[in-house]
Amino acid sequence: MQGYKVVQENNIWKFLLIPSNNKNQPVGWSKEFPSRHDCINGVESFRKLVISNNICTLNSPFLRLVYGEKGAYVEYCIDGEMLFRSREYVCPSHKSSCKKIVSSISKNLAAYTLKEVY
Repeated sequence: MQGYKVVQENNIWKFLLIPSNNKNQPVGWSKEFPSRHDCINGVESFRKLVISNNICTLNSPFLRLVYGEKGAYVEYCIDGEMLFRSREYVCPSHKSSCKKIVSSISKNLAAYTLKEVY
């Protein structure tokens, strides 16, 4: 079931975007929040960020493509601070995978951000 999932670890809250095809491999996760309420507000902030800035390609000034040890991931940022980070893509065409995830998040934004899954 596609949507977002709120998780708590050591009194820190994060939201994960859960794809419809594999609930055990999230699309990515948010920054840490001090409360569940703040985390839910973070989901709404993420949704508004994507909608109001029409983020559908890697060319957005609100995105950073970050190269990790084995691949790359995408960060969605507000005022330079990471709000959401995709999982790392380690295939030979990781930049292409990052482009696809940005497009997929844009296309499926309502499904990812309007329903909490457990």
